[in-house]
Amino acid sequence: MKRAQLLILACVLASLALLSCKKEVKYEPSERSIKYMVVKKEGAGSLRKFTGVVHAVNNSYLSFEDVSGKIQRINVDIGDTVRQGQILAALDKEKYALDVTAAEADVKKAEAAVIKGKSDYAREQELFAKRVSYQKQLDTYKYRYESAVSERKSADAKLDMALRNLRNTELKAPYDGFISERLAESKQEIVKGEKIFKIDAEGDLEVQFDIPEDIRRHLKLGMEGTATFPSQKKGATPCSITFLGTSASKGNAFPVKARLSGPKPDIKPGMSAEVALMIAPEGRGDGFLLPTNAILPGKEPKSGFVFVYDPQASTLRKTPVKLSGATANLGIVFEGIDSGDIIATAGVSFLADKMKVNLYHPTNQAFEEDGARP
Repeated sequence: MKRAQLLILACVLASLALLSCKKEVKYEPSERSIKYMVVKKEGAGSLRKFTGVVHAVNNSYLSFEDVSGKIQRINVDIGDTVRQGQILAALDKEKYALDVTAAEADVKKAEAAVIKGKSDYAREQELFAKRVSYQKQLDTYKYRYESAVSERKSADAKLDMALRNLRNTELKAPYDGFISERLAESKQEIVKGEKIFKIDAEGDLEVQFDIPEDIRRHLKLGMEGTATFPSQKKGATPCSITFLGTSASKGNAFPVKARLSGPKPDIKPGMSAEVALMIAPEGRGDGFLLPTNAILPGKEPKSGFVFVYDPQASTLRKTPVKLSGATANLGIVFEGIDSGDIIATAGVSFLADKMKVNLYHPTNQAFEEDGARP
């Protein structure tokens, strides 16, 4: 009996010893992993969107130059691809062919007059040298010869014009492209300069749109933005402003052109587009766009805090920032942080200054150098 009691007592003492050891162990929580982004410079301001239409950078309206008449045939239609020098349409040539024939006859007549005038003048020079002619008579033959030469030059010029007009009865493509507008029909009477086609060159595209007069002063050539297309499911296409109108059109709106960059195989002239531009507020330059859930509100208006990660110490620094507003769930920060700073983007209300953390790198997603991590 005493032996059993001794065993029980030994077990109890061992259990107490283990409990005592557990109380002395200190629990150290593991470091918190934070979602983050690397900030980069953006245009600080309001994101404004403008509706426009896609156009080819190089495009032009085509017309018959210096000739009028009835269209004999039209060889292309809207959407057709054309090559430089291809005949797109032709006028009735009969009148212009007759003009060429008449001009050629006038040239022959003028050439004959030059030959006769030259011969008469040469004969009169011989007579004058033999002193059987007078100076006045010599001058008369010289004048006749020189007039004949002038008439021949005029006849040559008229023939050149007649030949040019005959060539211009064929309307040719000035460059490779495709027909975006057709404004005439076969057998239609047209006058010189009347628009027949619009041709869009292959290659660069741009969006043409109008902006209000109060926005005009905030834009500059080369300013970058993005363009989206309602008919396309693809993401935004980068663009930059290449033209700023200096004269307002209807409704006091100014014309603007933004050239698209990058691959755009599915984007065609005539498509609707929406151009997004970051318009800077008055008195502010560039700034940063941060997710609003990365910013703790401050006590003062347009103030707040963000947590900047120190990669050397693996700690956070609670940093005061100044804001100039927000747009599209993004806060516009213009003071307090710099390009390249690593910012915590989630759970910021649970973070603290000098807290030791590590960066969350999901193993099942690609690592991005300059974007937010999920």
